[in-house]
Amino acid sequence: MFVRRFIPWVALLTLGPTVPAPAAPVPDKDSPLAVLPAKAPIVLQMRGLERTNERLLAMVKNALPELEPLVKMGIKQMLENLPDGRKLQGLEPAGPHFTVFTEIPKLDADKPPMALVLSVKKYEDFRDGVLTAEQRKELKKHDGYESTKIEGDEVYFAQRGRYAIVSPRKETLLLFTQKGKGLDTTIDADTAKKFLDADLSAYIDVTAINKQYGDQIKAGKEQIEGLLALGGVDKNTAETAKKVFDAVFQALHDGQALVLGMAFEPEGFRLSLLGEVGDDTKTNGLLAKAKPGALAAIDKLPAGHMSYTAMQMTGDFLKTIGKMSFGLGALGGDEKTLAAIEKAYDALAAAGPHVLASTSDMPPRGITVLTAENPAKAAQAQVEVLRAMKGLAMVKGDPAVKENAEKYQGFELTSVKITWDIEKMIEMQAAAPGLDKEKFAAYMKNLIGEEQNSWIGSDGKVAITVIAKDWADAKKLLDEYAKGGKTVGATAEFKDVRRHLPSEGTMLSLIDMPRYAETLVTAVKPLLESVIPGLPENFGKPAVKGKTAYLGLGVALQPRRASADVFLSAAAVHEIYKMYFAGLGNP
Repeated sequence: MFVRRFIPWVALLTLGPTVPAPAAPVPDKDSPLAVLPAKAPIVLQMRGLERTNERLLAMVKNALPELEPLVKMGIKQMLENLPDGRKLQGLEPAGPHFTVFTEIPKLDADKPPMALVLSVKKYEDFRDGVLTAEQRKELKKHDGYESTKIEGDEVYFAQRGRYAIVSPRKETLLLFTQKGKGLDTTIDADTAKKFLDADLSAYIDVTAINKQYGDQIKAGKEQIEGLLALGGVDKNTAETAKKVFDAVFQALHDGQALVLGMAFEPEGFRLSLLGEVGDDTKTNGLLAKAKPGALAAIDKLPAGHMSYTAMQMTGDFLKTIGKMSFGLGALGGDEKTLAAIEKAYDALAAAGPHVLASTSDMPPRGITVLTAENPAKAAQAQVEVLRAMKGLAMVKGDPAVKENAEKYQGFELTSVKITWDIEKMIEMQAAAPGLDKEKFAAYMKNLIGEEQNSWIGSDGKVAITVIAKDWADAKKLLDEYAKGGKTVGATAEFKDVRRHLPSEGTMLSLIDMPRYAETLVTAVKPLLESVIPGLPENFGKPAVKGKTAYLGLGVALQPRRASADVFLSAAAVHEIYKMYFAGLGNP
């Protein structure tokens, strides 16, 4: 195949960040996108072979220094040992380089409708480097392009300004040599900048995908619905799953463009996703009122916890997401229970929630602060959500609710005690092959504990929820928050990841990965020991106790578009690598 055998570096191109923005596109006369056809449905981009290579190695040096020599050697061998003495030369170190599909490719196509558009210092140097002496000898001149045979197939070359264009199809190549509207007239200028600045990026015209594969997508949706209708899961699970799949397929149907992206930083790795839907679509109806915010409340939370989350809350969001989360059959709720939970969420939505900020540990422990138009009603609604959980299979008996159980600096707090039915959870997993009931019980106790104790109330300004072992522990968490001691926003580790995520969003979450990995391994270890006998005692234990390193997630919803950015710090990767591989006796 042309791409696989002729230009090996194309294999390095993976998906990366951008999508058309709501504003009208603003063409940039100097934009590299002007060289690409406006209707190209798929475009992959690499921000220079040398530049991307250097940035990748800089990240690996910090994230996995033990593996850096191997990665460096592997890349060098791949780039220098091209078949038949070919050389990648004459390329601009910082690119950009594109792989452009002018039509949606068919999986069985021998010569796909695609072209490589490569930024070069000197066209002739590049062309001569990728051709053998025999192929250069057979090079034929045409009107505005050249061609030669590579492994029996005609391959076409052309130059347009500072770009070399290569294609297995003449008609595809000519699309790039003719003047016409470029992709810069399709993509918004700010979005185009994100696309071009990424180390690896991809633009996908979702409208074109729907046009060509709409029938197959519809058939896939019907197959999923058919499987859900066959049974094997309870009615509520099936209904909830159907709602989830309906939302996913609706977003795909309403989509106009999708952009994925990767960026390598010395401090870590960022993955981005950005999607756009049409104005008059159901999906945009959900996004129309969304407005990202600064989410500064997360910075004020006390340091020292495993995870932190801040969210812009709306009534519509709670009605959709909150109810859906409790509709999952894994919780074992009947229709009456789910109706009661939905009613409680409706009350919470009516209280006018604004911003939620929370900390969390595992087993569940932490503090949640919610601002709302009516904080007292918001607090009472959260009590009712927990009270309504009495019908869930995983809950033993009725939640023990005690109004005005405690007071704290103007807060009147209701206590709610929920006892988990571990035996019922084991029974719900009975179909799992080879289930060791004793070890599964130990796993669940490590993960969620045997009970959950909550204190919920309001001081008229915010609604607050504390989950803790007992009141003394809950008061300690309240003191951490109220006295404003060391906040997570003041820590260097938090700042290092926070600055790599968008400044405003709908949701922001940061997880201390070494601590999360250790906690998860502790919870899962009873199950792992039955699969991996003789697991080392120090497996999953941090090399340095208390080392903090975050993974960050930012989500932004706004009219016509939604985006998500994930940043994994190099420090987090290195710590996890040491925890798992050192635990197994590897370097």
